[in-house]
Amino acid sequence: GQVYAHSKNYAKGFGAVSKAIALNPKILEAYELLGKIQFEQGKYEEAILAINKVLKAYPNRLVANDIAGKTYLLLNDKERALSYLKKRVLISPDFASYNDLGSAYAHFGQLEEAKVNWEKSLELNPHLIQAYMNLGRVYLKTKNYPKVIYYNQKIIDYEPDNLNAYINLGNTQLLLGKVDSAKATYETALLKHPEVAGIHKNLGIIYFQKNKNMSKAKSHFQKYLRLSPNQPD
Repeated sequence: GQVYAHSKNYAKGFGAVSKAIALNPKILEAYELLGKIQFEQGKYEEAILAINKVLKAYPNRLVANDIAGKTYLLLNDKERALSYLKKRVLISPDFASYNDLGSAYAHFGQLEEAKVNWEKSLELNPHLIQAYMNLGRVYLKTKNYPKVIYYNQKIIDYEPDNLNAYINLGNTQLLLGKVDSAKATYETALLKHPEVAGIHKNLGIIYFQKNKNMSKAKSHFQKYLRLSPNQPD
């Protein structure tokens, strides 16, 4: 069952684990694996039934609490999702636990709690790109633009080819009126990703409106239209 689950052959994994449980219904690890397989298959109610058998005997079992929390999150059960994911943090206070708890808080609209947990995850693992991305999105949503710039720049520091970070950074710089900084960000992005229509459009606007460089503006607008010919603008 473990081998099939690891290779994402969930149908065969389910069959193997079901046979193991039929032979020995007291193997709680089999129920945990069954719950994981059912979770991956989108059978959330069945996953909860299997995981509850494990948690009843071992309430502090890490994997079972993790699966329960993530399953209840997808079932939109706020109280239970947060309860199990907070329990996971208590059992294993590592960066992944804090990051997942932050994502759960964000899912339920509790952005301050989300930020606290994502920032904690970064204290434990400063290279966790997903946490930087999450924080950048939250601060963009709350219009804290200096923080958006900070976190997207951190992403670029660790992943110099991250296109979304360049776009978010450049757009935010442009929004704040930092035209030269935005231009530099966009141009750096194009060195790595030359076929992104939106960046060519923004650079065309900058060169046309701000720098009055009609030749470069025309070049970028032409590339934009070539890459995105069906756009109404």
